[in-house]
Amino acid sequence: MERLLGAPRPSARMTRRTLAASGAAAVTALAIGAVLPARYIDRVYPGTTVLGQDLTGLSAADAVSRIQAIVQGTMSALVTFRLDGREWVASAADLGVSVDWDALATQVMANGRETVSARTATLLPWSDTVTIPLPVSLDHGVLNQYLARLDADVSVEPVNATLDGTGPSIAIIPDRDGRHVDFGQARETVVAAAGSLAPEDTDVPVVAITADITASQLAATKDKVLRLTEEPITITDGRDSWVIAPEDLTGGLVMPEDVLTKDPWLDPWWVGQLIDPVVDDLFEPATDATLAWDGGLYASTRSATGRVVDRDELVEQVIAAADTEDREVRVTTRPIEPRIDSGKLDDLGITDLLTVGDSSFVGSSEARTTNVGVASRWVSQTVIPPDEVFSFNESLGEITLERGYVTGKIIKGDWFADDIGGGVCQVSTTVYRAALYAGLPFLEWHAHSARVTFYEQDGWPIGVDAAIYQIDETEGWPLDLKFRNTTGAWLLLQMVNTGTTIIAQLYGSPTGWQVEIPEPVVGEPIPPPPPQIRTSDELAPRERRQIQQSQMGVDVELYRTVTDRDGNVLLNNTFKSFYAPLPQITEVGK
Repeated sequence: MERLLGAPRPSARMTRRTLAASGAAAVTALAIGAVLPARYIDRVYPGTTVLGQDLTGLSAADAVSRIQAIVQGTMSALVTFRLDGREWVASAADLGVSVDWDALATQVMANGRETVSARTATLLPWSDTVTIPLPVSLDHGVLNQYLARLDADVSVEPVNATLDGTGPSIAIIPDRDGRHVDFGQARETVVAAAGSLAPEDTDVPVVAITADITASQLAATKDKVLRLTEEPITITDGRDSWVIAPEDLTGGLVMPEDVLTKDPWLDPWWVGQLIDPVVDDLFEPATDATLAWDGGLYASTRSATGRVVDRDELVEQVIAAADTEDREVRVTTRPIEPRIDSGKLDDLGITDLLTVGDSSFVGSSEARTTNVGVASRWVSQTVIPPDEVFSFNESLGEITLERGYVTGKIIKGDWFADDIGGGVCQVSTTVYRAALYAGLPFLEWHAHSARVTFYEQDGWPIGVDAAIYQIDETEGWPLDLKFRNTTGAWLLLQMVNTGTTIIAQLYGSPTGWQVEIPEPVVGEPIPPPPPQIRTSDELAPRERRQIQQSQMGVDVELYRTVTDRDGNVLLNNTFKSFYAPLPQITEVGK
């Protein structure tokens, strides 16, 4: 063995002592290594810490309990959010944060056991410290739900700037920003707190939300509104004037949904309501000439041109004026020409007498004679344009005392009663006869419900009569006489009252039509019903008075054929009348 010169040589005694000491140390280490695992069979090995807590020698359950006691307060109030004097205390469970305590027990018990053999074999010390992190997990679904609830509490929606007031006093109500929770930053705060299980106290992180429409953006809209509504608009025709006030203009102001790209405007419908009084004031209807025939057609009254405002045009003018400094509108009218121009009678084509209808009212009462005359005057000089419909009730007008009528006999149910205008059907019957023989088509015609002998005393056959009846104009006409002018020219209906006979004259342009009306077909007589007795307050007790004779009933059919110049059939009509039988009626005093 090679020795190094000058190096002292150990003595044999020294060597033996050293060896002895080394051997003793080895024996001690082996003894300790053999004892330690046995001592910590169900205990935490030395040097095991969690959250700074030395858990050496504790059972797994005790170790977990100690850590749970330490984090108990943190778990119940992991994060506290604050804003505007309010606070929201969120537990770990609220935020989806949880600790796997079973996993922690397993980890602390496993620490050191995997290296126990190596430590014993290599004489490693047992004084090393190992920090075991808590097995914390985060449920992001639960966290998102909590943050959504927090956002519902603290969020504020932005408020757009708006206009308030009317006319010159209009003002802008300023916009106001809104806010929402900054979800990203809030989530980072929770993750940091979960990682350390150290409680956090922080302000709610928010994100500002600006309004869509700001006060500065609305300034231009305000100017437009003021231009439209702050000053009145004057409408004039040169003689009169009408003023639309600012507050009335404001009532028709329409604000667009997008005020940043579209201007406010005035509603044409609203403006139309504002100008209607102007339209009504300036309206003058045209006056038709009144026609008559005396050896030829002439105008008994002159026609006159009317005037009317173009309503749509005036609405556009007012809307345009509202957007300018010149707020005066000059309204114009256009003429309304009369349909019957007294200067253009030749255009009507009324050149000849086409047909005549007549009926006698000889023997009528004074009241009935009066009503026949009044109705004749109202119907006379009616003009019927080509292809238009004649309505007897419309031509006649309302049957009222104010228009000259008196009370007379009418047919009411199964007896003759008294009512205003009794006898007017004499006139409708006469007009019907003229139209019947003129070959005109009827749109409405009604026979009387009972036979009226007045209509047969002048030689006319049974079944050539026409009943009309009125309630009032608002409820229409229950019974009317209507026919259409199909002659191609205007017609003039003129009535002549001789004092005993009513004559209906139809003037127009010759048609060349042939009208054939044979004798009516009369059915078998229908016996009257049994006599009736009615009480009356007008009679003395047991006094009797016969007020109606019995009358037979009958069915009647009248046929008419109308052909043109070439023999072509234009009309083939059947007019059916059912005249009900009437009972004898006697009144007896109560």
